[in-house]
Amino acid sequence: NYALHYYGGVTDGYHLFPHLSGNPDKPGFLETWQAAIPAPCETLGVLGQGERVFVTAVLPSFSVAGDEMKAFLTGMNTVDGKTTVQAWVTGVRAVCANTIALGLRQSTEYLALHHHTYPAAALHTWLQEQWESTAEKVQVLKDACEVLANKSVDVNGWGDINADKVFSVVYPVSEKPDTQDLDILAGWEKANKSQKYHQDACAALFDGTRTHTSATRGTLWGVYNAVTEYEDFGKARNTAMSRFLGASVDRKVAAYKACLALV
Repeated sequence: NYALHYYGGVTDGYHLFPHLSGNPDKPGFLETWQAAIPAPCETLGVLGQGERVFVTAVLPSFSVAGDEMKAFLTGMNTVDGKTTVQAWVTGVRAVCANTIALGLRQSTEYLALHHHTYPAAALHTWLQEQWESTAEKVQVLKDACEVLANKSVDVNGWGDINADKVFSVVYPVSEKPDTQDLDILAGWEKANKSQKYHQDACAALFDGTRTHTSATRGTLWGVYNAVTEYEDFGKARNTAMSRFLGASVDRKVAAYKACLALV
């Protein structure tokens, strides 16, 4: 005996996707989630006056020398006629509206389904694909990360394996141009100063970040994580797009390759 609540108007073509339907032939949001995800619900929450429900599950995960690598599959349904059915993969555990917003900004995979058709089948397919894709990658990712975690870095910076070699590859400085043009020389000096700033910022994270673990401290895994932490969180950004596309991705790839070259 639920009290009715008015959230807004919809068109005749709107297909309501209930949180729970009780009809196995036409499952609701949570029933679709349960059928697609072969793992317990990690978090279940309700926002507003019940118009939005979100649910999370921990994707197949692994550890790197004891450093746990965990990602969350999150879904959110609405019955207010204002937003889409959404699902995403993120490293942020959703527990409230703020962490949902943060998780969306940092999502690596994202799905939005409009209510023009009943969304259960499309949601079920996407959730299964994300789960199966992650499960297939787990061992490969674990092996790729552990090879770095098992290699110590010369903390004095004098040996063949040191962090500065990686940072100088990711943020290279250029030779002084053979010109007397003051504008060109000023641009060269400014660009190199910026690159040195990035190198020093990564070095500071590698030497003393609060996010150090036993796996990252003094290892190439820590060197790589210093670059990714700086690229993802050390620079001001408005959206996750710049973290996963473009030059930022190229620098992370360059960091991994430079670390791997030292193994």
